[in-house]
Amino acid sequence: MQGLIVSLILFGVIVFLLGTMFFIGEETKKGKVLVVVICVVAWLLCAFGVWGSVMLEADDWNNGYCECGEKWQPYGVSESRYGTTTKYYYCPNCYNEIEK
Repeated sequence: MQGLIVSLILFGVIVFLLGTMFFIGEETKKGKVLVVVICVVAWLLCAFGVWGSVMLEADDWNNGYCECGEKWQPYGVSESRYGTTTKYYYCPNCYNEIEK
């Protein structure tokens, strides 16, 4: 729940600043209402999307334990040319694999 609140606040600040810019530039009432609606929808989609992604990753990781109860064991790391690192884990009991 704390992650959702943080993402709502962070995306809220960004959307508020951008929305204010477009709101001030719009001349008609219809345009201003449209800007507000688009900003609110974009804000909620981004915040819930990031939060949902983090929650799914946490469910896969399960505090370091596989569904069968065995602890995840690291077996590899890869790094992309853009600097992102992906770690691979497997379960020695049921041979499931995840990447984190």
